[in-house]
Amino acid sequence: MDLNNFGPFSAEVWGTFSDWMMVVVIAVTGFLIWLTFRSQTRVQKLQQISAGIEQSRYESEIRPDVLAKWGFFRDEVHVSLTPVNREIRNLIYKTSQLPDYVIDNNKIEEINFNNYSVNHPIIFKYTYNLKTNIVNTLFSIHLVYQDEIGINYELIILINSGGIALKRGPHKIL
Repeated sequence: MDLNNFGPFSAEVWGTFSDWMMVVVIAVTGFLIWLTFRSQTRVQKLQQISAGIEQSRYESEIRPDVLAKWGFFRDEVHVSLTPVNREIRNLIYKTSQLPDYVIDNNKIEEINFNNYSVNHPIIFKYTYNLKTNIVNTLFSIHLVYQDEIGINYELIILINSGGIALKRGPHKIL
């Protein structure tokens, strides 16, 4: 009885054993390369997460903290801002639209707004009319400044006629 009803396998048609081994080796190599690329993709994602965490940590370390103090004297408001841990750079100072009864006594041209070193206060002075009985926000001071690598921060101080001031920030500006 003849088990090979199809005739002999021709090496010219089906290939030799070495040809088939080459196909198997290429398939296994392709699978292993695919596994390697998948593993590298996972590692890269983890490295991106780790780099993001390190960048956030570094930015929080170099963020200049500003100590804000304010005092109300008769008809004046003094606001003192002191960089605590790092110098602040390129300070931009704005006040909200001041009401008629508040006068800005700061001489902008006399203040150097480039760099402020640690523990050297920046003082802003305002005069307001005590005869006006307003108990809401008089005005706000809006400060934008940079840290040592150029990240911008925003600090807002709300001044109230009742002797209260609120500090919001500093917040990173994107």
